[in-house]
Amino acid sequence: MTLTRNAAKCTKCGDTIESKHVHDWVTCLCKAIFVDGGLEYLRRGYVHEDDIIELSEYAPELSVVEEPSNDRISQPPSIEED
Repeated sequence: MTLTRNAAKCTKCGDTIESKHVHDWVTCLCKAIFVDGGLEYLRRGYVHEDDIIELSEYAPELSVVEEPSNDRISQPPSIEED
């Protein structure tokens, strides 16, 4: 899946932070959590796991549907007459 938002919320200070560019290290107001990576990668830091609420979002992958080519369509058998 493709990352469309790299964000998190701090449960201590309530600050919502978002990293928008590669190496865009962002900390919350109380410095208990950080996010990094923009839309290239997710990196998180926190003192306690309960300090962070994950808010990142992903776009679903699109699947490609191939149309059958004419050579795959079978023809009805020919009828031979005597």
